[in-house]
Amino acid sequence: MLVIHKHEIHIPRGEPGSFDIQYTAEPPEDGTKVLFSVKKSAEDEEALIEKTMEVDDGKITIELDSADTDLEPGDYVWDLVEESGFRPVTPALFSIGKVVGNKGAVMI
Repeated sequence: MLVIHKHEIHIPRGEPGSFDIQYTAEPPEDGTKVLFSVKKSAEDEEALIEKTMEVDDGKITIELDSADTDLEPGDYVWDLVEESGFRPVTPALFSIGKVVGNKGAVMI
């Protein structure tokens, strides 16, 4: 199960999930493209997960499928960048949890 605490995202390995990010101050125009990415570190050039969404009514919806989150358990960094280059949030923790046993229990 995907869990968001402050700006940190925690999700079990191989688990799908989706969430909305609502702009709280001066959202960009509807249709503005926003890139969501997950990398090993903030300095890393290569994205392990990359999704492009469009702003709709002041928010974006990020949908992750099982293949997206099938990464080695550990800590990564997620980021958002608008097509203008503006970052509406600072890069933050994206943690892939280890699935324990067959009941879907996760160590975070």
